[in-house]
Amino acid sequence: VVICAVYRSWSLTGNDTTLLEHIDSSLDRARSFGSHIILAGDFNVHNASWLCSNKTTRAGELTEDLCNLHGLEQHVQIPTRGQNTLDLIMSDFPGVSVDGHPPLGASDHICLVADIQTTIYPEPPTKRTVWRYQQADRDRLR
Repeated sequence: VVICAVYRSWSLTGNDTTLLEHIDSSLDRARSFGSHIILAGDFNVHNASWLCSNKTTRAGELTEDLCNLHGLEQHVQIPTRGQNTLDLIMSDFPGVSVDGHPPLGASDHICLVADIQTTIYPEPPTKRTVWRYQQADRDRLR
């Protein structure tokens, strides 16, 4: 599983898509290994048709495209700051539930907790030889 924590500064314009383009190329690399993906963080994007938002920016459109292109689902269905959904959790895991909780400290964003059900399969044990040098017959080795 590849987990990516994202912070896209609020001070970037809605047309600044540099970070999202970097995430796109990184997801291409992660997919080449067959990894599951979780993206979570403060994306600071607006997309009125996709998120709780009163406007749409180029970065918001690109985030939706990124999600669709990589087969991810955006799981946050509630506003996370004021009336806007700026904090997102996207993954290729089905059935993810997200709950909102009060902000921590002086933050003006709510806290999100995601419940992601998955199974991790352990690798089969590897047989190896362990030498016990303290128990060696050193006189016979000479």
